[in-house]
Amino acid sequence: MSNKKVIFGVLLFIAFIIIAIFALSFKLTILESLRFVLGSVYILFLPGYIWSFILLKKQNLANRIIISFGLSFVMSPLLVFLLSKLGVKITLLSSVVEISLLIIIGLIILFIKEFALNKNAK
Repeated sequence: MSNKKVIFGVLLFIAFIIIAIFALSFKLTILESLRFVLGSVYILFLPGYIWSFILLKKQNLANRIIISFGLSFVMSPLLVFLLSKLGVKITLLSSVVEISLLIIIGLIILFIKEFALNKNAK
């Protein structure tokens, strides 16, 4: 296992523990705490992490993680705001669908980008 993967795993584990302790401190049920932790990662980290591979060239892992949180803090609320201005009501379902589309579009672009790079390398 490479050093970067170990560092990433440790940082992710520490972030998960901090969020879990924060969630449990509010006397939530286990299911509510799990929803809080996974929802936080889904909204505050995952979109930015995927888009950081599209927008940035090679970065070390620590920079990519920090940039991922920043991108997610900007992209997720901005998308929900813009779609609300277009008449989409802000509900839990619409927010999850919008952020899912942001992630899926990012994955599609990343796949196309990697496919094009691999095709050009041959």
